[in-house]
Amino acid sequence: MSWAESLPAVLALVALLYLPGLGFGLLAGLRGIVLVGAAPAVTATTVGATGVLVDRVGLGWGVLAYALGTAVTLGAGALLGWWRRRTGATWRETLGPALTRAQTVGLVVTWAVSAAAALAVLRPGIGTPDALLQTWDSVFHLNAVQAIRELGNASLVGGLNSLSGPGAPVLYYPSVWHALVALAPGQVPLVANASTVVMACVVWPLGLAALARAACPRTPLAALAAPVVGASFLAFPTVMLSTSGQWPNGLSVAVLPGALAVTALSLRSWHDTRVSGALVALPALAGVALAHASGAFAVVYLLVPLVVGCAVTGVVRLVRAGRWPWALGGSVVVLALVAVAVRVLTGATVLQNTLRYPRPATGTLSDGVRDGLLDVPLSSGAPGNVVVLVLVLVGCVAALVRREAQWLVVGWVVCVALVALATGPENDLRWLTGFWYKSVPRVAALVPVAASVLGALGAVWLGQLAARAATRWPGDGRRTVAAHEGGHDDRARSAGRTTVATATAATVVAWAVPAALLLGAWTASDGFRHDDKVHRMAQGYDPEQIRFGAMVSAEEEGLLRSLDDVLPDDAVLLGDPFNGAALAYAVSGVDVVFPQLGAAFASADQQYLELHFRELRTDPRVCEAVQELGVTHFYADEPAWIEGTDVAARWPGLYGVDVSEGFELIASAGGVGVYAVSACD
Repeated sequence: MSWAESLPAVLALVALLYLPGLGFGLLAGLRGIVLVGAAPAVTATTVGATGVLVDRVGLGWGVLAYALGTAVTLGAGALLGWWRRRTGATWRETLGPALTRAQTVGLVVTWAVSAAAALAVLRPGIGTPDALLQTWDSVFHLNAVQAIRELGNASLVGGLNSLSGPGAPVLYYPSVWHALVALAPGQVPLVANASTVVMACVVWPLGLAALARAACPRTPLAALAAPVVGASFLAFPTVMLSTSGQWPNGLSVAVLPGALAVTALSLRSWHDTRVSGALVALPALAGVALAHASGAFAVVYLLVPLVVGCAVTGVVRLVRAGRWPWALGGSVVVLALVAVAVRVLTGATVLQNTLRYPRPATGTLSDGVRDGLLDVPLSSGAPGNVVVLVLVLVGCVAALVRREAQWLVVGWVVCVALVALATGPENDLRWLTGFWYKSVPRVAALVPVAASVLGALGAVWLGQLAARAATRWPGDGRRTVAAHEGGHDDRARSAGRTTVATATAATVVAWAVPAALLLGAWTASDGFRHDDKVHRMAQGYDPEQIRFGAMVSAEEEGLLRSLDDVLPDDAVLLGDPFNGAALAYAVSGVDVVFPQLGAAFASADQQYLELHFRELRTDPRVCEAVQELGVTHFYADEPAWIEGTDVAARWPGLYGVDVSEGFELIASAGGVGVYAVSACD
């Protein structure tokens, strides 16, 4: 399959991700790059809420449900916009001067450069657009998309229970990504990979541009540089969307910058927009959390510095205005609400179990600091992002000197510290990374959010310093020459020409220096570590390079794709999910006994077959389980070590099966045989 054939799925996902959010933002009064950056997060809220509501009223998830949710979202945006117009709320001054035409064109160019850099990694790393991502999490996510298409349930509450087993409790699971992907045209692996392209090439860079625009309103060129800096990182999107297999979490991280942008805008203009501004930001923040629950805590860690800063400023303003009772009362109420929220959250059993998640250390704290600063997740030994780190550090200085984006400096330091805690051994603070199951790749994906903007600010600030130097030195000399060589009119004309020339030179320098710095960073890192990114991406897709053991070879993948033509519509396939049998559901729509690698809530019949299926000729209980589950076919493969699991020891009943009698070979490839089971007839 060619990549051109994936274009319909890519375009469909772009439309699905942006239409509700763009409509809401436009009607509510948002404009420019912040509108574009925040739109996918708002859409995530639309999809998440709609999925729950339509399930409650008995309507299946599909295009109609999506359209209804979009209509409600647009209605809410129109109502909010009407309210804001009546109150005269505006964000124009908060955003600073509007982007010039040249800056707008420059933003389009830098977004295109960022998208091209990402695509140059994705195409060779993934291989073909319908390739299978073979990781623990990806098996579940691919099958979840197929389950939504088949059963029409995309609810965040119990919508994906069909994959977990009959004993699974009805719990929250982030299904926004699955719901969106299920609506796109094409086979499940194709649309899943198309979502990776959309997140990496569209949502992520445009969100970073929006965040830079909102966080650095007096430095508009930072919005142009941020997408390019964001393309330099390995932790996101490369690692999270490949070897980690974290599509839902990846969506949450991808929409995070845009949500932070509109929230920063709202908080910074609170005295003008008040509640209406918060109501514009809340759907975007909710979208980050609904896409993946860990996004809520990412928002907290990154926004707390800004919220505290705005709160302190507000209290000081009230005190200076002689309204200290309001300042004191407001502070007490806010602190009380925070205390109650912390108490409720820490008392929740599910959250406590998450925070205590047992994960061994992968290094020392100092290893984690190094990996977080240099962007080398999983301690790959790859060269770090050294030049970009220098720009980030310069950006930290610029933020403090210019008094903008200071909260992102704190947020970046916090994220690097979280990487260190997740990497190192258990200690009194490591629980802070429990929201991400103490997984280094998950935590490391947050670092580029703030670092991309700070790196952009650093590059642009150096350009501004160079431009100031350029305007001081040559201009003085030219004015001196004019004063000595001409009369009054000549001096006036010369001064005018000098002013124009100086301004032009300053503009050229202000643009050229950050461009040169970013080009230097790209060159010094071999194309932003292009080859290492391609290799890391291939470790999730290429059976010859898969990091944790391939589930299926290229030949076996072809076999899976043929099953929809080979097996009857009512077929139920039994086989070890670690060895590829589970993927038959996502690839060909064939029902499988084990649709995910874990089987914590497997039924008694499922558990019995795991251990005893090979005894079907001597143990009548095996055939009872086969008939109860409706098993019609068996997927036989050789045992291996996959995802750190000795599959023969984990699923002993599915290996060493005598297929000489009661089994009929239907298809085979790469050492795998698919048999019709008649031994229990």
